[in-house]
Amino acid sequence: MLNRRDFIKFSIFLFGSNLFANTSKSAIVYYSRTLNTHIFASFISMQTGAKLFRIQTKDSYPKDYDEMVKLAYLQKQNSIFPKLETKFDLSQFDTIFLGVPLWSLDICAPVKSFLVNSDLNDKTIIPFISNAGWSIDMAVKSIKNLCDANVLDAYSFVAKFKEKTKRDLAEFNTNLIANDEAFLNLEKEAIKKWLQNS
Repeated sequence: MLNRRDFIKFSIFLFGSNLFANTSKSAIVYYSRTLNTHIFASFISMQTGAKLFRIQTKDSYPKDYDEMVKLAYLQKQNSIFPKLETKFDLSQFDTIFLGVPLWSLDICAPVKSFLVNSDLNDKTIIPFISNAGWSIDMAVKSIKNLCDANVLDAYSFVAKFKEKTKRDLAEFNTNLIANDEAFLNLEKEAIKKWLQNS
């Protein structure tokens, strides 16, 4: 898992001048445990100039995949929303790209916490949902139920590498980022087309 200093360093490495020249009224809010969603969010930022906000929980999630799956299921079944580190000021933004990993066929608990604790009235939400090839219908429904916003069509991001088969995924993605190879496994043209139509 990246610490705050490494996250900032890798973000600057990936985003380049867009990080300092952002005049967009769009923001990207996302949660990423394995960095799959982080990489996708970073690519959107490079294409749009949108400012990035990373959701972070006060308590860390388990590094072990099997323990993580059990906890994700428990949180879903019991509607447990974890406490977050910070609350973002999104008042200056009209459009929010929302980066969401799929957990137990639903949006992850940290994003649920963000949605129920944020004033998103009159905002437009554009979800992008990281998954292992599963349906995102339940996730989209949850987003619409948890916020009073205009929710547009979601992008289903089927990541090439999944933690179920690649248990060191966070470390693997960290190395991709450090070696400037993070975007090699993205379907760049499909993502650009989606952004143009959003």
